[in-house]
Amino acid sequence: MRELDPLHQFCERHDLPRSTAADDRFETYVALLEQFNAKMNLIGPLDRRAIVRELLIDSIAPAVIAPPRGRVLDIGTGAGLPGIPLAILYPDVEMTLVEPRQKRATFLRIAKNRLGLDGITVVDTRIEDADVGPHDWLISKAFRAPPEWLDVAVAHLADGGQIVC
Repeated sequence: MRELDPLHQFCERHDLPRSTAADDRFETYVALLEQFNAKMNLIGPLDRRAIVRELLIDSIAPAVIAPPRGRVLDIGTGAGLPGIPLAILYPDVEMTLVEPRQKRATFLRIAKNRLGLDGITVVDTRIEDADVGPHDWLISKAFRAPPEWLDVAVAHLADGGQIVC
């Protein structure tokens, strides 16, 4: 898919891992986003190019500064952003996706299975009610304003862990 070219270029420019398996997974993920977006408005009115530019590249950008490591927690992941794109690039990372909306949590489970990302766990409850334990790397795309996000994130941070805003 030529629409993935900007993603490939971003990975090359920033020395992020890339493989044929990751490319295949990104293509499948984009197709899933488009398919389910038509039914449940996962991401709004975005075409494939916008999905790549505004969602996928934006999701993996934090890895340029600090690659995900250990146990990763994505709070309020929605359609799996940024967690799924990060899990595609770093399949050995243990990724927990927290999403309280049942339809979106169902989408996340379908995406996890279709993408073959066994290291992903989907938690379908609010983070305040989730029993997820401490994590080494915490991230969220649009969970809450930064000061509120930090308050919530600190409660789930392992010693020596990182919070990514």
